[in-house]
Amino acid sequence: MTARILLAEDNLVNQRVAQKHLAYLGYGVDVVADGQAAVTALTQKDYELVFMDCQMAGLDGFAATAEIRRREGATRHTTIVALTAHALPGDRERCLAAGMDDYIAKPLRRTDFAAMLERWLPAAQHTEITAATNTTGFSLDILQQTIGWTREDDPELFVEIITLFCQGAEERLAAMRQAVAAADWEALKALGHAWRGSCSSLGVHRLEQLCRSLEETANNMQALQTKALVSELEHEFQRVKAVLAPVLE
Repeated sequence: MTARILLAEDNLVNQRVAQKHLAYLGYGVDVVADGQAAVTALTQKDYELVFMDCQMAGLDGFAATAEIRRREGATRHTTIVALTAHALPGDRERCLAAGMDDYIAKPLRRTDFAAMLERWLPAAQHTEITAATNTTGFSLDILQQTIGWTREDDPELFVEIITLFCQGAEERLAAMRQAVAAADWEALKALGHAWRGSCSSLGVHRLEQLCRSLEETANNMQALQTKALVSELEHEFQRVKAVLAPVLE
């Protein structure tokens, strides 16, 4: 019987990327968008493996895992693999301390999912993938290398993911402009973090770096630098959008 897998992730682009990776490896996945929904899902169905994003609005992955472990007690232990935007010393230990069993650092790569399936689901059958990386300027080739499949493999999903990315970017930029005007530092940090996750998943590295810088300047309440970064994000997104435009025509 195919293992039951749950994905808790609040980023629509990351959801679709993860679903595609897992489908390629032979697995369907139920998707929820926040920690509370993950807790509820586990009361309704037994899952062999949960991929849990650490930072979600409302109940985050750490708190959701703690609640799942409390409810399971000593009678059951569902394997939970963290999805984290970081790959820093101590992150693995923090995830384990929260009750998680393992973790994957974003961007989400098929090889990482395959490794987790092999480690935690011994019977998992998956295709060997050779990782491809490119840290230069953005292109459609880099996008395809990052997500692990090409436009020809699944044209409809390819367009859907790019459309979600562009729509989300436009919405976040509008929200960022409002947050800058209101000096809403918490909103700016949250917007930068959310957009950074999408950029990382698609290999849009320059935008990812700018989002990280925005989080830092907003955290330090640096008004001039933050305003300048939002303007730079808008400019860089237009460049990225021009690269993606042929796919959406």
